Amino acid sequence: MTFSTLALASCLLLPAAASATDLKIVTRHSVSTWLNYTSTEYVSGPYSRHEIDVGSDNMKGHHLAHIYQKTETGGRRFVLDLEGHEYATYETDRYGVVAGARRGAIVPSKSSGGTLEIWIESTDTGEHKEMFGHTARHIITREKRVPGAGSCSHASELETDGWYIDYSVLPEAKRPLSGVNFIPAGNCRDKIEFHRSGVQPGFPMKVTIRQTQHLPEQAHASDPAHNTSSISEVIEFSEAPLDPALFQVPADFRQVKEFSSMDKPSLWEEFKTWVAEIFR
Repeated sequence: MTFSTLALASCLLLPAAASATDLKIVTRHSVSTWLNYTSTEYVSGPYSRHEIDVGSDNMKGHHLAHIYQKTETGGRRFVLDLEGHEYATYETDRYGVVAGARRGAIVPSKSSGGTLEIWIESTDTGEHKEMFGHTARHIITREKRVPGAGSCSHASELETDGWYIDYSVLPEAKRPLSGVNFIPAGNCRDKIEFHRSGVQPGFPMKVTIRQTQHLPEQAHASDPAHNTSSISEVIEFSEAPLDPALFQVPADFRQVKEFSSMDKPSLWEEFKTWVAEIFR
């Protein structure tokens, strides 16, 4: 997959001035036993930058930087290939999802006719510890998904064992939108009913997630239960002022409509959907 090079006038993306709201977060991720990577996020006012090394076949060897400029009604994304000196840009909706990308919703426009009930309970263990100068609470969240008659979803259980700090200490751009729930994109279009109880966790500093999915026997005859686990841990949390240049596209980068390193046109659409899911 490729990214191209065209100078971007600085007026297209004015950087936010360094302030007390600046934040750098480095997180180490481990998914089961086959994927380990580190992500870095920078936040300054309504702007953010996210970097991650991508190891997929379509983008092997490409180091991406993702800049997001947030507005009251929507936003604009800039995806940079730091090796190829190319970038792509496109608008998003107010949730940060790429225009035209598939996004699950609480009540999909086309329903399967079935209902998926999602039960979520978060329990504060009462344990506390200091993490990067902030008090973190130990919270365990258990989620159970129960598909009803006619539903196209799979039953699953998920447990998240984590340490969280209050969102109030973070810049507004890092706080969640109230009343918004995202469901992973796919062909399934069930009606979703949420049942929440317990405490609000906050921003995760370290979480261990264990999930069990109960797949149809015909799709996984030997073992209809599929187990996965992942660990994410913040290893750097800096509240020092950031360089405004982080939120600009370098002048020697050129703009492309789709990345030249992708060997199939359809991969570009798949990539935009991937960006919407990974970086929102």
